[in-house]
Amino acid sequence: MNKREFDLVLYGASGFTGLRTCQYIARTYKQGVRWAIAGRSIPKLEQVREKLVAIDPSLSNLELIKADASNTESLEAMTARTKVVISTVGPFLQYGEPLVAACIKTGTHYIDSTGETPFVYNIIRKYHDEARNKNIILVPQCGFDSVPSELGTKLVVDFLRKEYNLPTKSAKLTVTKLRGAASGGTFASLMGILDAKEGGISAMVDQNQLVPEDVASKVAPAKISMPTFYYDYDFKQWQMYFIMSSSNEKMVKRSHGLAIESDGSDLSAGPSDESIAKGHFTIKVVGESSLPENVPGDSTQDAGPVKAVAVIQGTEPGYSETCRYLVEGAMCLVQDEDRVRSENKITGGVLTPAFAFGQILVDRLRSQNVQLTVSKL
Repeated sequence: MNKREFDLVLYGASGFTGLRTCQYIARTYKQGVRWAIAGRSIPKLEQVREKLVAIDPSLSNLELIKADASNTESLEAMTARTKVVISTVGPFLQYGEPLVAACIKTGTHYIDSTGETPFVYNIIRKYHDEARNKNIILVPQCGFDSVPSELGTKLVVDFLRKEYNLPTKSAKLTVTKLRGAASGGTFASLMGILDAKEGGISAMVDQNQLVPEDVASKVAPAKISMPTFYYDYDFKQWQMYFIMSSSNEKMVKRSHGLAIESDGSDLSAGPSDESIAKGHFTIKVVGESSLPENVPGDSTQDAGPVKAVAVIQGTEPGYSETCRYLVEGAMCLVQDEDRVRSENKITGGVLTPAFAFGQILVDRLRSQNVQLTVSKL
């Protein structure tokens, strides 16, 4: 990629999630990152800039870029100026694809906050192969959907492989604490999913929807996720259906499929500032290994499968943590792209947060006070 004017452009800066993402950048990356904000309305962007100047006075000259999902030329002009674009402009089924197409045309990496699996399904079908051929990295669902689920699963898989040399047979997730709220944009996105003509509500029960077709038979069989109520002895808690489970499971399964495909390895209105400040979450992921191979003289061979548990803890999930995940994911490409490509052995395509960024994102989040731990259960 040729040297660009900016490392990062935040598209949708005047929206609820966009503003908070800008504020995270302003607080966390006061030096060393060349960035700009973009959206449909320059006056609204000026209001955002005023709020950012209160955090960092040097942002008084922050570049404002006018770009609109209905104007292809404006999107291409914007993406041509930056190495990475973060999009918080939803509903993505309605507004998202033109920006992805612009990134493909201008050779720009892309990250977004969507939780709309039909949108992800559509861009995989239309743009994955071209992005891979052009070495362009596209990472949807890099917010609370689906970073904790993805990284929690990665932690237990890596732990069982490294500590016990065992593959992971299964993984399950529970949300033990969750306090947050939703914005108007979130509700609009949910309505868009229900209204999607392709890959929408009729396909929501297909948990292998996002798995690459050529390796689908090697990924855990698709199952219908239905609301249930039961006691789990690993989590030591009663369990019920989690509204984000379908979307998150699909991304985890895509990570698994991409890993097999890559190297054959097996595994603007919104809540108040006060409600966000009080938000928090705790997520646990338990992974269970396959049975150890029967090795003569090995005293552990009859011990059965090994289980590991990853714990992810953070602040308000929908916005505070989503902003953190988006920016740190983008910084994996802005500051660590060579490491991303060499360690994770990727070229490009429509990827997942865990497959694209892996341990690099884990390390970055830990450095920003996100609690990510893993141990034997």
